[in-house]
Amino acid sequence: TTIIEKGDSIAGNIANYDKRNYLKQLLDRSNTKTSHRWTKARFDIAEEYNNKSAIDLSELIQQIAMYQSESLSYFDNYDVLIAPVLHKAGFKHGEIMDTSNKDWNYVTKGTFLRAYNVTGWPVLTLRCGTNTDGYPIGLQIITAPWKDEIALKIGQILEKELGGWIPPKNMFN
Repeated sequence: TTIIEKGDSIAGNIANYDKRNYLKQLLDRSNTKTSHRWTKARFDIAEEYNNKSAIDLSELIQQIAMYQSESLSYFDNYDVLIAPVLHKAGFKHGEIMDTSNKDWNYVTKGTFLRAYNVTGWPVLTLRCGTNTDGYPIGLQIITAPWKDEIALKIGQILEKELGGWIPPKNMFN
């Protein structure tokens, strides 16, 4: 049971619900003792909400709901949206993106996934090609809520046409 003390922010308690214990348990179960730096960055973002008030959180939820509603109008004219997954091809196994460029925040701007994660729309991701180093280039197929079957059908057709999953050269070396 979590007790919210007087003066604690509701937003902070929601953002830090279990004080990272859930992630620690997952890491322990997988015999991993450290989290990826992107995971740490996600927790750092959550920490920002530690001092937010219930009013701030309510406003954020309203902004998200408005974004979801306005974004849904896209499907008035289209059945599907196709977009890249990342701004570059996939990584070598175990490799992480260089995030030292201070002019570009890779955690918050590094993917094309974020807009669709906020909407809650169904998204299917598949390989659409390979770069010159042999690494996969990802494509995402986005559909309106409850239209998962459209993404699955288009994904099935594209996967057949594009050759399906191909292991990257030197994936583990």
